[in-house]
Amino acid sequence: MKKICKALTLTLCMIMILSVLTVAGDSDVKTILTLEEAKALALENDVQFKLQQSYINQKKEDYNIMSDNFNANRGVKAGTAAGKAEGRINNQVALENANYAVKQEIFNKNDLKRASDYNVTTAYYDVMKAKYTLENAQRAMELAQKDLEIADIKLAQGMITKNEHSQAENAYKASKTEYDAAFTSLTDKMKTLSKEIGKDLDVNKDDIDIKISIPDISKI
Repeated sequence: MKKICKALTLTLCMIMILSVLTVAGDSDVKTILTLEEAKALALENDVQFKLQQSYINQKKEDYNIMSDNFNANRGVKAGTAAGKAEGRINNQVALENANYAVKQEIFNKNDLKRASDYNVTTAYYDVMKAKYTLENAQRAMELAQKDLEIADIKLAQGMITKNEHSQAENAYKASKTEYDAAFTSLTDKMKTLSKEIGKDLDVNKDDIDIKISIPDISKI
């Protein structure tokens, strides 16, 4: 019985340890946002873009009603020939204007998408550039830190002067300042992208796809 209890206790401990490790592993995984996903999110959260479709539908409904009336009035024989001709012309002009109104609203919707895609793309690549800058700053800071650690050892052994050690120390401080500035810049760029897509992004939890792809103009 005691052996069974010990085995159960050991099993429970292992489960708890694995659970902790799993949670810790999951917390380190960042959510990757692609450029296309960012563009889609921006349109999904754009109230004006959503409303534009309702404007298109309304103009289409107006056109259909006018078209039905135009066809219904074709067989009307009342009135003079000149009057009927003028009426047909006026109806045709009105129908053409209604058709143009539909096209105009569709153009407006496409224009909203083009502007949104451009703004999101610009903000997205600004984040990408900020990430590269931060990575370079981090590498420089790590190298400066190693140089300082070596300088600490050499100073303790009397191999370098205090002035030389101060130079290494100042170089590390400067690299740390550069890193902090790069991190702040990345945070700001992420906020700009967040504003464009209508979703808050956390620089510590969210990431972007840093693969650079060449646009396919054949789809334009």
